[in-house]
Amino acid sequence: MKKFLLICSKSSMGYVTDTFRDMKDGEVRTGYTKPKSFTRPDGTEKSVASLWLTNLKGDDEKARKTTTLIKSYSEDPTAYPKLDNYDAIEVGRVKDIPYDYEGPMAVPVTYLENPLPGYKTLGMLTGEHTVIDGVYVLGHQGRLNGKNLFTRIIIQKETPMAKNEKLKKARKAKDDEFYTHDNDIAAEVSHYRRALKGRWIYSPFSDYRYSKFVAYFTEHFHELDLKHYTATCFDNGDGAWRYDFDGQKATVTKLDGNGSFDSAECTAIKDACDFVIDNQPFSLHHEIRAWLASAPDKTKLVKQTA
Repeated sequence: MKKFLLICSKSSMGYVTDTFRDMKDGEVRTGYTKPKSFTRPDGTEKSVASLWLTNLKGDDEKARKTTTLIKSYSEDPTAYPKLDNYDAIEVGRVKDIPYDYEGPMAVPVTYLENPLPGYKTLGMLTGEHTVIDGVYVLGHQGRLNGKNLFTRIIIQKETPMAKNEKLKKARKAKDDEFYTHDNDIAAEVSHYRRALKGRWIYSPFSDYRYSKFVAYFTEHFHELDLKHYTATCFDNGDGAWRYDFDGQKATVTKLDGNGSFDSAECTAIKDACDFVIDNQPFSLHHEIRAWLASAPDKTKLVKQTA
C-alpha cells in the first residue's frame, strides 16, 4: 500500500469498507490531531467532523491519547444491556468500556481513533445496505430494545486476565488485590521521564510473576534511562520474593522474611532507592504513608545490585 496522510470524514471509519478493514488489521490509523474547521472560497469557516488517516509511523506514538478505563461491569451489569440481535453488550461511549468484562462489546466507531491495547476488533455491525466480506461485518445494524443503533464496532479482550475470578472476589470482599493496567502506568509515568532518569525505582507490593509494574519498568528500562529496578512481594503461601533488573539481566531471590513492606528487608530497600512506584493496598494507605515518611537508618542501607 502507498504511504499516505489524508484528511477524511470522521464517519469514513465505519462506512468505507476498505478503511475499516485496514484499521481493523492495524495497517491504517488515525493521526494525532483533528482539523476543527475549513475555509471556503468566500472566506467563511465551515466546521466538519474530520480527522487524519495514515499508514505512516509517527515519531512519538506515546503522544497519542490514552483511554483509561474506570467503569466496572461487575459493579452495575444493568448499565450494559445485551443487544437484541448479537451476543454483545452495548457500550454507548468509549470512556464507559468496562475494564472487567471479557465478552464481546459493541462500541462506537470513534473507538477506532484510539484502539485499546490488549483488545481485538472482531468486526462491525452496520447498515443493511453495506456489502463487505463477512469476516469484517458480523451482521446488519445492531438493535437494542427494538431500536436500531448507529454503526457499532465489536471488540473483546484478547486474553482474559488469569486472575479475573480472584479479582472479582477481592472486589466484592473489599480486598486489596487489584492489578494495575499497563496503559494506566504508561500514561502517568510518561509525565516524569526527566525525574526518573538515572534513578533506582522500587515497587514494594509487586509480584514479579503478575505485576504490570514489573513488566513495564523492565520493558521500558532503557527508554526511561533507569539506573536500577527492584520489586518485592508479600508471602501469600509460596514465598516472598525480590526481583531486580539492571538493564541487562533479571535476578530473582527469595527474601528471608515475609516480604511485608514494613519488614526490615523491604524498609532497607525503600531507604536506599530513589523512588517508590506501585499500587499500594488501599486499606493500608495511612501506614504506608508513615512508612514512606520515616527517616532512613543510614547503617542499614541496601546497596544496589551490580
